[in-house]
Amino acid sequence: MNLTTEVPPASALEEPTARVAKDIVKQHRSHLRDLEILITRRGIILHGLARSYYGKQLAFHEVSRRLGMRVIANHIVVET
Repeated sequence: MNLTTEVPPASALEEPTARVAKDIVKQHRSHLRDLEILITRRGIILHGLARSYYGKQLAFHEVSRRLGMRVIANHIVVET
């Protein structure tokens, strides 16, 4: 029995992830300035700018919840 999960090609995921990122920034604009979602075979990598550590954590949980995948790296920079 083969239990591998097939990951769609990156090009097929670019538009949906860009839309999710845009929706999250719009919904939480007081906490986030920019968000980029990169999907790899191992999971999600986040890049962007947050106004606080709360915003960074908020993006982490929102992306994971909406895409149903594990975030393996959170490279969101907190502005000081």
